[in-house]
Amino acid sequence: MAGGTIADRGYFALRLEDSMAKIGELDEEFVWERSLGDSFTLGAQSWQIRRITHNDVLVTPGRKSSAMAPFWRADAQDRGFYFSEKVACFLERAEDRLESPELARELVSEHAFEPAAAAELLELLRTQKASTGVLPHRHRLLAEWVQPRPEDREEHRRVIFHTFWGGRVNRPLAIALAAAWEEQHGETLEIVHDDDCLMVMLPRPMAAEEVLGLVDPEQVEALLRLRLETTGFFGARFRIAASTALLLPKSGFRNRTPLWLNRMRAKKLGEAVSRYGDFPVVVETWRTCLQDEFELDALKALLPTPLVDNRPQCGRLKHEQAEFLFGDQAAAIESCAVIPLGHCGSAGLLSIGSREVNRFNPCMGTLFLSHLGELIARLLERFNR
Repeated sequence: MAGGTIADRGYFALRLEDSMAKIGELDEEFVWERSLGDSFTLGAQSWQIRRITHNDVLVTPGRKSSAMAPFWRADAQDRGFYFSEKVACFLERAEDRLESPELARELVSEHAFEPAAAAELLELLRTQKASTGVLPHRHRLLAEWVQPRPEDREEHRRVIFHTFWGGRVNRPLAIALAAAWEEQHGETLEIVHDDDCLMVMLPRPMAAEEVLGLVDPEQVEALLRLRLETTGFFGARFRIAASTALLLPKSGFRNRTPLWLNRMRAKKLGEAVSRYGDFPVVVETWRTCLQDEFELDALKALLPTPLVDNRPQCGRLKHEQAEFLFGDQAAAIESCAVIPLGHCGSAGLLSIGSREVNRFNPCMGTLFLSHLGELIARLLERFNR
């Protein structure tokens, strides 16, 4: 963090009852779940709780046999696209080898798995493949429709998109998709996401391609602007930014401020400054979300990119799109430029593929590619006369 202070999470001080010497800190939620006389282990010593005040937990050495380990709650850390892509590539390599003993040996020798853990992973993948027919992987986004339960409403349909893109991509996609749905249909769309998938609750029948097609890569930032500020994710980042900027003062250096109270103060502060779009803490929160927490370049590259305004499109293709354009060479294509020839591709498309992931990406300039498309289109007109 640049300047300010470390955001306060409302930890209780752990102290010896007789000397009040500080041993460490305990999470607020862990303390709430404890009673006098409970024992837990911190470091190499077990401690028994003797008294709990508004700031401190007073302890004495306790018996080791019945002690539990404390926990500390933290904000969820989304997985990045780089590591997620490695996982997806492994699934692609493993799909046709699930019954091979060599794959289990590879997990143990090359990926540091215990034999039992390797067996559990392979059994999980076999179960998933038996359920859906195929595995999701680097070149395949799997849409799994969940059969409605008896207590569900008839019009309630759930579809799980197994993306394996990581939370830094899935989270902004979920927010943008909810915003696009609400803008187009005038109602709220329920979406649950994690590092590996999104689960969408559809109120009406719709093809999976149509759902993802609601988010135009060129409109991702605009859609996030519509909805991000209303999410708890933005609120948590705003609280941290406000605390870092010393806008959530404590009552004293020796007094603990409960986390729930800090959250309430941050919410009131957010409501007070919401009408000032250039308020520094709001700007910093937006910067944190869009630049530090989200990987928007990866999201734009992964989303379908239709030809818009006769412009070339650069990035990665879905597996079926790559097969259509490159045939037998599709598996080797990591990035691609699709250039319309003539007005909106009236004379055809020119596709240039590369084995490099970042050779063609959505952020690169396309002026030369546009001129190339115009030149080829004119040459084709001459030959067709």
